[in-house]
Amino acid sequence: MKKIFILIFLLLLTLNSFSLNSKYVIEMLHKNYDNIKTFKSNFVQFSYFKSVNMLQKYEGVLYLKRPNFMRWDYTYPEVQSIISNGEKIWYYYPSENQVNVGKLSKKSPNEINLIFMILKGVKKIEDEFNYSLIEGNDNKNFYYLQLIPKNPTTLIEKIILTIKKNTFEITQSHVFYTNGDIVKLIIKNPQKNVKIKDSFFNFTPPPGVEVYKIPTMQN
Repeated sequence: MKKIFILIFLLLLTLNSFSLNSKYVIEMLHKNYDNIKTFKSNFVQFSYFKSVNMLQKYEGVLYLKRPNFMRWDYTYPEVQSIISNGEKIWYYYPSENQVNVGKLSKKSPNEINLIFMILKGVKKIEDEFNYSLIEGNDNKNFYYLQLIPKNPTTLIEKIILTIKKNTFEITQSHVFYTNGDIVKLIIKNPQKNVKIKDSFFNFTPPPGVEVYKIPTMQN
């Protein structure tokens, strides 16, 4: 009986420790990201599409600027761009001589909304998600922060952020969709507070490019 009480005590102690650590990680993310005005990095993205059992790799450069500007310039497997000024979003496909343009709403959280929440302050993550630390492949060097939407959506099941312990930088994110799709994003060579003009996050189609309007995007 004494052994059972000791086991229960240790279990509760461990759970409490994880809870305290998760709050500490969130606080350190506040300090690391809330004062950033701009952000630039290379990225590698792996997208798994369950319905067709296909894994696709992408590479490119990511640009962010407060309060809600973002730009993804893909260089592999083909050149394309996703650009947003926080109100509109453009999907430009040079090889197809086409751009799709739509408006952003503020509904279901997805990986785009996660980027916007980081830009607006880590407090937004606390507002939108229940968070906890989980076990990962390298707990010695990284924290693994699991985010589960407080308001259930038809899109996102959970998001897992990989955070470097010595710098509290987000190095990876995994977005798990309710349909079984998974998107893994790896951040490489991050640069903070580089000079980026607001105009870089707007898009004017080159002459001859076909423009298609798409339904409002849920971000």
